[in-house]
Amino acid sequence: MLPIGDGFGCFSVVFLVLLLGTRSPLCSTVLTASVYLFLLMFRYQPVPVSRTRQVLRPGRRVAGIGISVIAHRGGAHDAPENTLAAIRKASENGATGVELDLEFTADGVAILMHDSTVDRTTNGTGPLSHLTYTDILKLDAAAKHRLWNIYHGEKVPTLEEAIEESLRNQLTIYFDVKGHADEAAAALKKMYQKYPTLYNSSIVCSFEPKVIYKMRQADPSVVTALTHRPWSLSHLGDGTPRFNSLSKHYWFMLLDVLLDWSHHSLLWNLCGVSAFIMQKNYISPEYVRFWESRGVEVVGWTINNLAEKEYYQNVLGCGYITDSLLEDCPTQQIDNKINDLKQKQAQWPVSDSPALKLVFNRVNGKRYHTPQPQTDCQGEDYTAAHEENVKFVYEAWREVEQRLGDSRGAENGHGPVQYTEKSPNPSLKNFVPIDLEEWWAQRFLANIVNQS
Repeated sequence: MLPIGDGFGCFSVVFLVLLLGTRSPLCSTVLTASVYLFLLMFRYQPVPVSRTRQVLRPGRRVAGIGISVIAHRGGAHDAPENTLAAIRKASENGATGVELDLEFTADGVAILMHDSTVDRTTNGTGPLSHLTYTDILKLDAAAKHRLWNIYHGEKVPTLEEAIEESLRNQLTIYFDVKGHADEAAAALKKMYQKYPTLYNSSIVCSFEPKVIYKMRQADPSVVTALTHRPWSLSHLGDGTPRFNSLSKHYWFMLLDVLLDWSHHSLLWNLCGVSAFIMQKNYISPEYVRFWESRGVEVVGWTINNLAEKEYYQNVLGCGYITDSLLEDCPTQQIDNKINDLKQKQAQWPVSDSPALKLVFNRVNGKRYHTPQPQTDCQGEDYTAAHEENVKFVYEAWREVEQRLGDSRGAENGHGPVQYTEKSPNPSLKNFVPIDLEEWWAQRFLANIVNQS
């Protein structure tokens, strides 16, 4: 039976929503009862708590308090993500487990890869759906990592290779499945049958409830978890809205509310999950107690600085996923965003465009120069941070110009200042004076491109 606390609150909401939609108490009652019977008949019972704790709170303790410290993608800051080297490094650094991303090649081989393309992490390009395992073997998985010179030549491993390496290092495995529900369930079931130790040392997690339900269908003995980030349908990981259209944006915000409610009320019960992996910004002691009362463990992601780690260990007492076990580091999402901006081709014509022929002379306070030729280029996409930075610098420069203008106004009685070279230098024969303000503005724009 469903817990009465969850059942009453959950189905009261279902009934009210249906009543607003149908305007019929009878239809609303029948439909609500149907949902209840569906959950009762098709839900999966959670794995026994004793085995759940064995997976989520393994015997290898951290700081003597028994929480799990999971290396995100194998510890993507300390070694190339989703590689055998990362698994070994995570074990060496004291992790209790590793989170590994499951994907498939064009010929159906299960490999470790976070993205649907190989562009971000390897020296290759193209979607996985167009690349065979033979193509994947040719790639360097460390090519884009900050420690590429140390891990040069590291290969993209298969799922089975990663499992063997993790078991060899006595690490709990968090299989993160992004999609391909049927293929993933079949591949993982085969691995559980071949390596029975996985039943007590691994967990399958996903943002998609369909994946978890398919996994429980394939093998009900597998420990599973739902992964969730509120507002994921309407916003990107950095908080930027996904859609420019306001109507579309608010529609997906409404869907986010429904998804969040269903995760906390229905879907966890339907799938019979043993853990809930939640984005760190939404975890509090009350939130941990909410899930503890339902027999579900909470795991936070991604915890990347010492203060947060101590909070999880000493206050929350729950496991967490981190990009590094050695030092504070930016989240992988920020790292990915920086790398994307660095790899993006600059669109501003700074270095390649003809130099402006400007002079110092300002007759009547005006500046004259030859116009810059128009060039065909695509517009640069600005983030809110870009726009705010440019506005700040622009306003600051206007203030400087205004003060300079006031000081010039006091000197106008003497007429404009003319500069004359009294002892010409032959080496400066072809020197073209420039306007320092324009030069500074160009350098500023170039720095934005280079540092982004």
